[in-house]
Amino acid sequence: MSKAGLIARGGAVLAVVALAVAGLGASVWARSGARAPILAKPGQRDREATALRIYRTPELQSQLAKAKAQFAASPLADNPDAKATIDRASESLALSAAYHAANSDAARPFIFWGTNAAHSWMGLDVPTSGYGLDSPDNVYRSATIDGSAKYIVRGTVHGQAPAQQSFVVYRGLPGVPGSMNSEGHMDELAGISSDTMAVDAKGNFTFTIDADPANGRVNHLQVPRDLNGMMVVVRDSLADWSRENPYELTIERVDKPEPMPAPHSEEEMIATAVDALSFNVPFWLNWFESYVYAKPLNDVPTPWKRVQGWGMTQQGRFALKEGEAWVITVDPRGARFFDFQISDPWTKAVEYVSRTGSFNSSQVEKNADGTITLVASPVDPGVHNWLDTMGLHVGTYQVRWQGLPASVTSGEGAVRKVEVVKLAELAAHLPQGTKMLDAEGRAAQLAAREKSYANRLR
Repeated sequence: MSKAGLIARGGAVLAVVALAVAGLGASVWARSGARAPILAKPGQRDREATALRIYRTPELQSQLAKAKAQFAASPLADNPDAKATIDRASESLALSAAYHAANSDAARPFIFWGTNAAHSWMGLDVPTSGYGLDSPDNVYRSATIDGSAKYIVRGTVHGQAPAQQSFVVYRGLPGVPGSMNSEGHMDELAGISSDTMAVDAKGNFTFTIDADPANGRVNHLQVPRDLNGMMVVVRDSLADWSRENPYELTIERVDKPEPMPAPHSEEEMIATAVDALSFNVPFWLNWFESYVYAKPLNDVPTPWKRVQGWGMTQQGRFALKEGEAWVITVDPRGARFFDFQISDPWTKAVEYVSRTGSFNSSQVEKNADGTITLVASPVDPGVHNWLDTMGLHVGTYQVRWQGLPASVTSGEGAVRKVEVVKLAELAAHLPQGTKMLDAEGRAAQLAAREKSYANRLR
């Protein structure tokens, strides 16, 4: 048998074993009376295992080496912190390309969780993935669809639903040919969120996706008929990691093609991943340089509204000297979901499970007037709301307000004060009553984060 055949056969055997193990685990879990898996599905495990095989192939590793060289050639890499984080950012991007390839079958769509922290589950040890200011509070999932087909998505809530869930249809993976509009931007072709979605008494929902008008259908996304390989990107925004759960989601193509095309071979998926990474890297490098780094340094400008109307956000960059801290005070404006995250110079989220690289509305301590003051710095300032930069003096950030009251129509007043101060003088710049933490308190805070994040791994 050829080498390719042996690889394919071995992959098939592994997939069967994986499905059996994951399915048995879900079955035992259900019979024991414990909570049934939401994300830990056989289809998820199968695609992660496939992506990990793709990631380790000589073809993708060769493209990854080129990606690292492209990062190193960027003017941003002149900074020591940027140079030190090239490997982590580019490897994360490469794994994301492998995820895309493993879940690119529009005839057999699956809603796949593909941007997350490093994790071990279902017999797999999975590195971190993600890019483009990925939020620690979002469970990012996606599915591939064709505009000429018809799909139905079903969502089931288990326990407490996320603060907000949104579905946005994009042309494709960022940077890949055909994924950008004529101006070189990513289009939000259609979208729906839990703010406007019709749900039943338990919070469950169904919606359709196809090229036809709604014609009376509730919860419908109309997409361009002539576009194939579009991505439906799902964001479950968790305001409380310890209590809120992502929706259990399924997607079905209801007009199955005849004859059904063969599944993508591993060789085809490897080629898809290599192509994706080759196009992703220049796209994101351009975005870093022309957009994120064009923002004013150490500032949080007035946030802008999402195209589909499901919230406001802002991005930018910071740079601190030794012994400095960045102090930001914002008004949550009544948002059901608020977060502030720190990312590395290449916009990959810093560590946020075992460190405080982000804060959401349930994790922060608010000021007496309801505003939120956060302190970003490479060293622990002893403040509860410490945005740990992972030792970095230079990096990027994103802040989000979602599920806003109808009365909030602009970002004016959402950012109250932003300043860089000396760590030695920090106390004078903090609101009265700011909660401080000693070493024991910090350890307890981090233990609680890790425990609550583990809720996703089921």
